[in-house]
Amino acid sequence: MHMVRKLALGRIAFLCGLVLLAAGSFSPGQAQAQYRPTYPSWQQAQLLQQQLLYRQWLIQQRQLYVQQLRYEQALSQQQKKKQLYVLQKQTQQLGVQQQIMQQPLVQPVDVPVAVPAFGAATSTWIGTEDLPGYGPLSFRFQSNGQVTMIDAAGSLPGTYTQAGNTVTLSFDNGSVVYTGTLNGQTLAGGAQNGKGAIWNFSVSAQ
Repeated sequence: MHMVRKLALGRIAFLCGLVLLAAGSFSPGQAQAQYRPTYPSWQQAQLLQQQLLYRQWLIQQRQLYVQQLRYEQALSQQQKKKQLYVLQKQTQQLGVQQQIMQQPLVQPVDVPVAVPAFGAATSTWIGTEDLPGYGPLSFRFQSNGQVTMIDAAGSLPGTYTQAGNTVTLSFDNGSVVYTGTLNGQTLAGGAQNGKGAIWNFSVSAQ
């Protein structure tokens, strides 16, 4: 009986030793160390910060790219609208030009000019001429194609003819000729004589 008790106590002591041995190999300090959080080193923190900044830069670049793309699309739409507006204007102008070209040409109508008829009644025209030694000049037209010239040398009979607005006066058997153009109530032109002299004259109806 005494022997059995010793064996039981020995077994208990052996088990207690195992427990103590196990407890000695796994201390509370080791348990805390196993569950203690790990912090990055200074180099790792710098690397993480650089990676974070790089990601933020990429996000900003992407946002800028999207904004630029939208701006270019809006600008392209505005340019297309402007080009379409210019094209429409050019088309309208071309259509107007085509309409003008298709219109029939209007032939100018000659408006008859009222020409004084010297043969209708007697009329007197007074003016000047620039022949040296002369100055005042007047013509007295008759209804039968006769005309009388009065200048510094006196009076001289002659004849006249009228073709439209052109009146030709001939004196001294054709040696002195006055040729003028009617413009309203004025007859002006040039004159010449048999001696080669050429001068200008202008007279108005009275």
